[in-house]
Amino acid sequence: MSSNKAQFLDSIRQALGRTQPTSTAPVPTPVDESIARLARPEDDLPALFAERAAKLGMEVKHTTHDRLAKALVDELEQSGVRSVVSALDNPAMAGALCNAGIEALDWRVDRSMAACYAADAGLTGAAAALAETGSLVLQSTPAVGRGLPLAPPLHVVVVEAGQILADMLDLWSQPVQPPPAWQGLISGPSKTSDIEGVLIQGVHGPERVVILLVDDA
Repeated sequence: MSSNKAQFLDSIRQALGRTQPTSTAPVPTPVDESIARLARPEDDLPALFAERAAKLGMEVKHTTHDRLAKALVDELEQSGVRSVVSALDNPAMAGALCNAGIEALDWRVDRSMAACYAADAGLTGAAAALAETGSLVLQSTPAVGRGLPLAPPLHVVVVEAGQILADMLDLWSQPVQPPPAWQGLISGPSKTSDIEGVLIQGVHGPERVVILLVDDA
């Protein structure tokens, strides 16, 4: 500890009438889960997440691992997407996109924001999802840049049923090593009503968020 910091802390202790540094950390107050939790780990988390994500304006499409590639292509074709920038290392998806004539841009090859803005859609996974609020938890990693979920007008997110947590209490209890450079909670498409109180989507991010919820149960 530097001398300046030690002197500063010592002056605070003297002002409080203490002669020695506090030797023990305060005991945290136990969380009353009956009050704090609106969703519980034993609930049907995929169903609860899908219901609440839909209320936020996100589109939830249920699929399985075997049908995931086809579900992705079907969604992109219906949306008129001709190019997608992807952070997923999934050969089956890549092959399905190629067969459908949809250009798949690997973000790990071209990490520029220009590539993200030029694409019709961004394809990512999620670090987690929260059933209580229907929110997606995204993190930047060496394979996932910050622009992928924010720059293209359509964001397609693959969420595994096993990634869905009850709420923030469960999210905070999970150690993350190393901590991500960026973490965000996505609770619906980008929207604003700054101008004359008129709600407009897609101003500061994607106009649509489509969730491919993979559940083989």
